Amino acid sequence: MTDLQKLTKDLTVLYVEDDEEVIKKMVEMFERLFKKVVRASNGKEGLEYIKNNNFDLIITDINMPTVSGLEIIKHLKN
Repeated sequence: MTDLQKLTKDLTVLYVEDDEEVIKKMVEMFERLFKKVVRASNGKEGLEYIKNNNFDLIITDINMPTVSGLEIIKHLKN
């Protein structure tokens, strides 16, 4: 186990991305690093997950239709 894996092995992550090809590639990598990876395919879905769950880390695409990654960040700040 690498030093990075030791630091991340207990983290739960929300990954918000609207491009299915990017999701497949990134989630494969994230699942090697993190305890649990939850995928949201758009910002609206991501906000619902945030309302109902606790995450250690949220990784989001910035440019998405309906709810952008920046709007998600603003929601988190409030």
